[in-house]
This record gives sequence, structure tokens and C-alpha cells, in this order.
Amino acid sequence: MKKNLFVLVCLVTLTNPCYAGFGSFLKDCADLAAPGFGFNEAQNVQDAGKMVLQNANQTFTYNNEYIRIDDLADELTTKMEHIDYLYNNYLTDTDPETDGHEELITAINNYFSYLNGVQNLINNQVYVPVYYRYKDLLTKYKYNNNDPFIEDKRLLRSFKNEVNTGIKDSNIVKVDNLITEHIAKIKQYSNEIAQIYNHSTYSNKEITVKKFTLKVNTKIQNAIDNFNNSTDKEQAFKDYFDTVTQYTDILNSKISNVGYFDSSFFKQYGFETYMAEGSYYLRYPYTNMTQLFDVPQDWQDWLYILSKRQNDLEDASLMISVEELRKAIVSMSDFIKKYPNFVAKDDVDEELKYYYFYYLDGIDNSPIYDYETNKVKPAYINSYKTFIDTNKDCIGYKTVENYYNKLKNNNFKYVERAGRWEKLWRNFA
Repeated sequence: MKKNLFVLVCLVTLTNPCYAGFGSFLKDCADLAAPGFGFNEAQNVQDAGKMVLQNANQTFTYNNEYIRIDDLADELTTKMEHIDYLYNNYLTDTDPETDGHEELITAINNYFSYLNGVQNLINNQVYVPVYYRYKDLLTKYKYNNNDPFIEDKRLLRSFKNEVNTGIKDSNIVKVDNLITEHIAKIKQYSNEIAQIYNHSTYSNKEITVKKFTLKVNTKIQNAIDNFNNSTDKEQAFKDYFDTVTQYTDILNSKISNVGYFDSSFFKQYGFETYMAEGSYYLRYPYTNMTQLFDVPQDWQDWLYILSKRQNDLEDASLMISVEELRKAIVSMSDFIKKYPNFVAKDDVDEELKYYYFYYLDGIDNSPIYDYETNKVKPAYINSYKTFIDTNKDCIGYKTVENYYNKLKNNNFKYVERAGRWEKLWRNFA
């Protein structure tokens, strides 16, 4: 068995001109280790020898990992196909929800660095033979009878040096060609991106946010065009309102993630700036929406209510008095009764539910009771009395009346309303 294994290794060295010098060395070893073994006999196992050579394809080390040259060609092709996909789908993408601009830039930069690193390794012959696959074949047949003595490390080192200086492997040429091709393509993509965004450092925060803002503005303008051309103004305006709300939220999220804010730039596209919890945010003024031609009256009334309510909360605190809170609830209730078939009635119901929650339960930094005495604050008690006396037709009236009586029976000590969200919603139905 040992003889047959060594035959394979010797055959590889004897039949490949790149191994000429080291082949002679191994042939001498073979003659001494296996007397009677000749070169003509070795050719009878030529096919098996080729298989050993195939398993000995070279590798290089990158990020402390061994990568076969054969595998590397496929890996480079896969990486480039991914960048081609990003380029074709995201270079001029106009949808902020699926925007892959940053992903494309990151992928291009990372791959460019990867290609340069790999090319440098190959140019400097930092790749090594995969001699570990047949290390045992080379080390089992050392001389151990004192004359001469070949050490394992010396044998392996000689074999490595022979491969690195002698082989002109077709796979290395293939990979080198791929690297040249891909670097040229990456540079082309980078130049196109730079031209589109007209900035030498196109990947910086400013360009990312401004480009994204333009896409959001395109979405809003498309919704305006749809409204202007629609015969169903109610639904078309709802679509416009929902688009503004949705994409303003998306833009705020992008700004927060990237960390860039320019209020003067955003103002050009109709946004206004406000601060909440120590950070700047954008919102689209409701007064801007009512400036469209032929806005339905119910929408004008609802936008007016919303515009009055924009500054009611900040940092989980009420910024208005309890009485103003009661009036806000009444105005929303009156709107629902006036426009029972309003196309966005569900949104109005939801808003009213939140305001009742602020009114009857409070929020984190504006509780309805005093923490030390656990008693409901007089301002709330008085407002509940006013509500019960003057707002009997208001949606949710019974909820306020029942809760007030419960507090009264408990000497106005705070009592949490069990299932307060669900119970309040049933009373609205």
C-alpha cells in the first residue's frame, strides 16, 4: 500500500515539467525506498496520478482562510453577479421603501477592496499548495537509516518552493483576468454613481439623505397628480394623505439612521422641523395639504382639527390644559357625528381613542393623579364634572360618567381602569 501511494506522488513530479528539479530528487528517494521501481512502470498509473494533481490545485490565504483557486473563480463571479443585481435595481430606484443606494455603494466599496487584496496576494505569490491533502504521502517515506536523513519540514518546504516558483497555473490566470475585468466594471459603476449624485464623496451622509428626500418628494407629487386627475376626490385625497404620512415617517427614520439633518433643504420640499425628545424631526404641515384645488370639505375640517392638535404632546407629556384636552375630544366627536361616512373614519376613531386615554388614564409624564397622595388631580375631577354636565351627546360619554362615579366612590383615589382600551372602544361602537 505504501509503495502504491508513493507511486502517485512520484508520477506527479515526473510527468510535469514544472516539477523537474524536485522530481529528480523524489525519483532518487523512490529508487532507494522501493527497490526495483522504474519510471516506465509508473506510467501505468498515469490516470490516478492526474487525479492527485487535480487535488493539488493551489490556494491562497485571505483573512486567515485558505481559498482554492478553482473555488475563488466561482466566488468572484458570484460576488460580481450580486453587485450587478444591486446596480440594475437600485442605481436609479425611485422607491424609498426599497431604496438600496447605500447597499450598492457599500457592496462596491467592499468588493473593490477585496479585489485589490486578492490581486496583491496573487502578484506576491502568497498562495500556497494544498500539500496537506497528501502530506502523509510525502512524509511516510523519509529515510530513517542514517544515510541520508530527510526531515518532514525540509521536504514540505522544498515542495512548496518548487510549486510557487515553477507553476503557471491556468486557474491563476483565469482569476487574474476576472480581477482585471471586475475592477474595470467596479470603476465604471462608481463613476456613474458619482455623475448621478454630482459629488466626489457620493457615499456621505448628506448625499444619502438628500437623495432619499427627493424620492419621497416624488412619491408625494405623484399622489398630488393622482388627486388632481381623479373623479373620486374623497378617496384620492385619502391616498394623498396616507402617502404623506407614510413617507414622512420613512424619511424621519432614514434621517435618524444616517444622522444628517438640514432644515433649510427639507423646507424646499414643504417639510417643517420640530423637536421631540431632544431630536429634530420633520412633518408635513396640514395647511399645505388644504392648498390643493377642490379639497373636499370634510377633509378640510379634519385637517383643521389635526393642525390644532400637532403640538399637544411632547416627550410623553401633555402640553395643553385638561380643559383643552376635553375640548379636543368634543371636537373629534362632533366631526364623526357630522361626517358619519367619512372615508378616513377609522383614523378619526383611532385618534379619539388616544385622546380619551390621555384624558382618563394620563401618559408617562402627565399622570392624572398625584404620586404622593394617589388622588386624582383636581383639574381632572373638575373637567370630568364639566364633561358630564355639558357633553352628554359626546361619543364616549358613558365611559367618562362611569369612571367619574367609580373615582367618586373611592374618595377620588386613582383606580386603574381594567381593560381600559377595549372597554372604551366598545362604548364607541
